[in-house]
Amino acid sequence: MREHQSIRELLALGAAGALDPDEERRLRAHVAICEDCAAELRSWQVLAGELSALPVPQAPPPMVARTRARVEAALRAEAGRRWDDAVLACLALLAWTVNLATWAVWRLIAGGATGLAVIGLTESLMYLTVSTLVAWLTAGVAAVVAGQRRRAVGRSL
Repeated sequence: MREHQSIRELLALGAAGALDPDEERRLRAHVAICEDCAAELRSWQVLAGELSALPVPQAPPPMVARTRARVEAALRAEAGRRWDDAVLACLALLAWTVNLATWAVWRLIAGGATGLAVIGLTESLMYLTVSTLVAWLTAGVAAVVAGQRRRAVGRSL
């Protein structure tokens, strides 16, 4: 009974030729032994044939051109957003790299070769605080610039 119900759900798709080969074989095998499903398949096939004979409406060319232009603009905007995200990620990585390198250079200048081995807690916390504030300020400026660019791109759509 369950197989019969699943085949009945495939009848319309089978009449339209939209089944994969395995489903098509299952449908054909079931229709060969079930007269009710065979009759329903024939009526679906008649309906599909009548529908295929109907004219296909065509969109006016200006509407197609406007739609195409909007889709292309949306795709360009999305590509721009992905580019902005990639640039921001690279800038964040660069900021962290420069921050760590600057810390190492500062430690070398302040304490010589042993400056890297002996880490003073007070100096390190001060440097970490200042560099974190500068990094946050830089990230905030970058976020504002990216937000303004996105708003400008959004208005152009």
